[in-house]
Amino acid sequence: MRVIGTSGRAIAVALSAALMAAVPLAAAAGANTLDVPGQYATIQAAIVAAQPGDTVLVAPGTYVETIDFLGKGITVQSSGGAAVTTIDGNGGGSVVRFMSHETAASVLRGFTITGGTGSAFGPFPYQVGGGVRIDSSSPVIRECTITGNQAADYGGGICIISGSALVEDCTLSENATTIADNGGGGLAVYAASAELHGCTLTGNTTAGLGGGFRALLNSVLELTDCLIADNTATQGGGGGEFETQNGAFTVFELAGCTLTGNATGGWGGGLNVSVQGAGFVNPFADIHHCHFVGNQAASGGGAYGGASPSSGAVRFSECLFASNEASQSGGGIAVGAATTVLSCTLVGNSAPENGGLHAIAAQAGPSHCILWGNTADQLGGEPCHPQWCDIQGGHAGIGNLDVDPFFVDPGAGDYHLAPTSACVDAGNLDYPAASQRTDIDGDPRVLFGHVDIGADEATFAKGAWTFLGHALAGAGGAPSLVGTGTLVGGAPLTLALSGAATSAPSWLVLGTGQLLLPFKGGVMVPTIDMLVGPIGSGPAGGWAFNASWPAGLPPGFVVRLQTWIADAGGPAGFAASNGLAAQSQ
Repeated sequence: MRVIGTSGRAIAVALSAALMAAVPLAAAAGANTLDVPGQYATIQAAIVAAQPGDTVLVAPGTYVETIDFLGKGITVQSSGGAAVTTIDGNGGGSVVRFMSHETAASVLRGFTITGGTGSAFGPFPYQVGGGVRIDSSSPVIRECTITGNQAADYGGGICIISGSALVEDCTLSENATTIADNGGGGLAVYAASAELHGCTLTGNTTAGLGGGFRALLNSVLELTDCLIADNTATQGGGGGEFETQNGAFTVFELAGCTLTGNATGGWGGGLNVSVQGAGFVNPFADIHHCHFVGNQAASGGGAYGGASPSSGAVRFSECLFASNEASQSGGGIAVGAATTVLSCTLVGNSAPENGGLHAIAAQAGPSHCILWGNTADQLGGEPCHPQWCDIQGGHAGIGNLDVDPFFVDPGAGDYHLAPTSACVDAGNLDYPAASQRTDIDGDPRVLFGHVDIGADEATFAKGAWTFLGHALAGAGGAPSLVGTGTLVGGAPLTLALSGAATSAPSWLVLGTGQLLLPFKGGVMVPTIDMLVGPIGSGPAGGWAFNASWPAGLPPGFVVRLQTWIADAGGPAGFAASNGLAAQSQ
């Protein structure tokens, strides 16, 4: 029968979909569950007996064996979870093997994998994959704890070679590799691809590179929402290392991860990234929305990133670098060529040289970053040209500030911006694709007016009036400027100054932008678009006047105000009130 017309095509499509849907349903109906040890004494015996679509269900206990999926699209799953179900290789090689072109239909779920020593890799004299070896296969591993395994060369916990893997909600801990120049104590990705989501890599070690993980030889690796903690590497990349040479299609993404307590004697305490490529598609490493805290290295305590300028790029964005240390340079981060550092906060890092950021090659940035409280200094090395940054001690460049960023509670490690922070709304209006970006917490960028400087976009409700800080004390202390009223067109408002010198002239500065430049020993907060005065402060050291908010201004329109007072007790004969922002409603 020939069906003609739109409705006929819709019927034909629906019928085809129904027929296709019936195929997996029929297969599922024939799937079996094989119980271990109820029906089969060992997990491997059940795998041998299983057919595609079957589930090998394993009861709690410790199973001393190694297993091989034998190319089968089956699920091997514990009934009680990893905490009570262990597969112990007992030194007999790789504990779990996917080496027969397994696909995503091959699933390992809910086991502790331990006691592995790896297996020989092809023609090379390598021992790889202590806990799990994946070779030319693409399995799925979920909710497993892979711990206490070892391989001489690559992947003490997991090694993936010329294949791919999806690893979700797993822990890779206390695994090791022992040969220098190789590595990947927890995970090695060797000319392969892998995705890790919600995983923990902790306490892994290597005598080579990449304590938590190592990806090399044109691999693709993505880690999201992972904890990478307390891993060590002798040669580089304490938390992890990603490297490629001539990798035309190589991609590395580290998103929403925390890297803390990792250490190396080489480059990159938390992370070491180096990419260069050839061909039409250049390799790219994108590290974003991550926390680098308390890592240690010779250079690049938090991280190192560099690329071939002609064929590759590395970008760090919306990241926090705090309390990292380097014994040589770059306590927070060391950057080579073709590396972008955008909207990051680098605070409290230390190194003998360039405690915040150390440039190994000439840099265009950083941009929209906070560099504060780093020792011995904030940034340096090869020439770099920061823009729209808040840098303690100051630095030449468009939009740069030198003002206390006013974090919420830095002593407790809370580096969110406080309402008094001058970094709020202080960024460039042409901030890169701001409408498509989010801050380190996932909050939208540009919530109120301009983008904020640093990793955090302040989310506090500014309301009609916002205190901006930066008062300059005079003989009688710091003057205060307060606004009241609803800022709707035609509505009454009141501005009041208090705490100023008595009977002294003052000037009210109004501007639509933030200037935040040193002035008379203090900080001029607004751009000087209008100057009102002189206004006498009166015998009580203040004044108040009433006005109406202008009609026709759109909601969200911001004007900033500050009062400057002639005061012989001020640093340069002046005192100043705090800055104040008024936002139309």
